[in-house]
Amino acid sequence: MKRDKTDRIKPVEQIELEGRHIKLRIILAIVFFLIFVGSLVFILVTVNHTDAGWSSIPIQAGTINADKEIAVNYNLGKNGDAGTESRAIKALASDTLETSYKALDAYNSYDEVRNIYYLNRNYNKDLVVSEFLYNSLSKAKDSNIIFLGPLVTYYDSLMGALTDADSKAYDPLYSETIKTLFAEVLVYAKDRNHIHLEFKADNTINLVISAEYLEFAKSAGITDFINLSWLRNAFIVDAIADRMASNNYLNGYVTSADGFTRNLGSANEKFGINLIDYDTKFITVGRIEYSGAYSVVVMKNFMTSSYDQKYIRYIDNNRRTYYIDQADGISKVASNYFVSIANNKSVVDLAIKSAEININKELNLTAIDDSSYYIVSGKKVLHNTDKFTLVLSEGYEGETINA
Repeated sequence: MKRDKTDRIKPVEQIELEGRHIKLRIILAIVFFLIFVGSLVFILVTVNHTDAGWSSIPIQAGTINADKEIAVNYNLGKNGDAGTESRAIKALASDTLETSYKALDAYNSYDEVRNIYYLNRNYNKDLVVSEFLYNSLSKAKDSNIIFLGPLVTYYDSLMGALTDADSKAYDPLYSETIKTLFAEVLVYAKDRNHIHLEFKADNTINLVISAEYLEFAKSAGITDFINLSWLRNAFIVDAIADRMASNNYLNGYVTSADGFTRNLGSANEKFGINLIDYDTKFITVGRIEYSGAYSVVVMKNFMTSSYDQKYIRYIDNNRRTYYIDQADGISKVASNYFVSIANNKSVVDLAIKSAEININKELNLTAIDDSSYYIVSGKKVLHNTDKFTLVLSEGYEGETINA
């Protein structure tokens, strides 16, 4: 007969505690509890402590994967507790990032948000939108860039393709079909009689599209008429920087992976930008150094960050970006690395001006104004200001132009 396994368990010996040991145990328990509480407080203080000095403040945009493209860097502790500053900046920057990103999104709809996606599907109607979207589109309305939405759709497919052959099927420089389609689209997209934005009181906008354009769009499968494309993050950087400035957070800068920066610092804050170029390899051209509050736009014809997916390079080294020439719809830049700096313009205004100069076969030097400063990195360096220091790398063989 099998024995039950419980028979093999050794009986527990009952031990009676002596009275003098109870007091000792109580004292030890109190000591250990105090040690535990002290350790916990130390851990909490350590985790929540923020050192003064320059720090990258992590910002979030809810469930939207936008925080990888935008960064806030700040010199904490100059005007108060570093931890308090960090938490406050994170909260306001995160909120602004989420609301501005949703408003400018041309690809997705959101509950109770009238954004660019919504406008594209509710044209020829008076629509009340957010003040931010109203002001943003008002700034962009005089540039044809915003009306190149149908072409941006094809560049999205071009950029997202897995092979060169697939990309070239959407590329007007390789496909005659796409080249012809782009020419037909531009007949309407460049003509304000066929498409324009009307701005009315109380943040009311009407995206006006002619019947003729709508008929063509239907036959061509076009649903996206406006899109800020590569300009979008310029608006977001300005929005975050403006809100930080309005709350007196001025000791830092907001920047994006695709080349937009707003420095909020005083004259005592020094900043620098490396000038680079790329043909078959990266070349260091030099560096510019400046101080104070400036807007900076860097137009790049190559990828410099894994978070910036707005470029492709074919195996033959031809490159494509979203810098679309309004004249023919072709992706082009005169300079691979074009830097603009201004202390009296927003990032958006500077970006639109930079597009006039650089999105051409050759630099449009007639578009340069005296209130901004421009540098072309590559075979030529254009330098037309004494407001900052330009240091060229040793051995640089290009041409320097003082315009």
